[in-house]
Amino acid sequence: MKNFVVVALMTIALLAGSLEEAVKAFDEGRFARAQKLFEPLAKGGDAEAQFYLGLLYFTGEGGEKNLAEAGNWFKKCALQRDPKASGKKFAGISAEYDRALYWLEKIAREGDARAQFYLGVMYAAGRDIDIDYEKSAEWFEKAAKQGDELAQLNIGLCYMEGHGVPKDMQKGVAWLERAARQGNLKAQNYLGYFYAGGGAKPPDYKKAHLWYEKAAEQGYPTAQYNLALMYCLGKGVDRNLSRCAIWTKKAYGNGLKKEASALWDKYRLWEYQK
Repeated sequence: MKNFVVVALMTIALLAGSLEEAVKAFDEGRFARAQKLFEPLAKGGDAEAQFYLGLLYFTGEGGEKNLAEAGNWFKKCALQRDPKASGKKFAGISAEYDRALYWLEKIAREGDARAQFYLGVMYAAGRDIDIDYEKSAEWFEKAAKQGDELAQLNIGLCYMEGHGVPKDMQKGVAWLERAARQGNLKAQNYLGYFYAGGGAKPPDYKKAHLWYEKAAEQGYPTAQYNLALMYCLGKGVDRNLSRCAIWTKKAYGNGLKKEASALWDKYRLWEYQK
């Protein structure tokens, strides 16, 4: 009996590690790899793996779009979380799609932040569905309130741009700051842009520098370029072309070659290299 318990615990630990690896692959955009990792976990009864596998079949990002399979996995996930969840019959040419969407929304309504976030994405992008910015914002906000940083970024932008919700810069900035404090680099860079004159009245260059620097130090190329520009112009910091050269080179090395080259040439930054 003791040996059985030890083996069972080891198996659980291995499965947990595999799930973590699968989610990491998914978040990094390695969808084919993620699908291979999720498949055995989902068949073994892991509800989170079933959700992700359903999502990959629903979008086709894993390499195969299969709405029937998506619906099956979403249903398995939903029923594990709520065995009393009721289904319904679907008819028509979009029956498989409607069935998959029905079970995905079931998962989202049960409070799954990832399901809520991806419904927001689908309604915003019109992925196999009519674009509906109000529904998109509704789902983003539900996920954002649960702490999902990507949803916080997206609902922040919704409020700043008036997509699906009344335009409200104060609410938008508040959501972006919540995402930024969780380490979301896009949110940090966007806050830098906002405070540098992309919405803040008057601009607050010190805050812009703060947020650009946070993202730049973590390797975000757009923030590195923006930070370099602040040093070149002396916005929010003392003008320092040596610092400008450092960050311009980093942005260039991280892929912003055209923009960084133009900045390098305009300010003759080779003269300020250390």
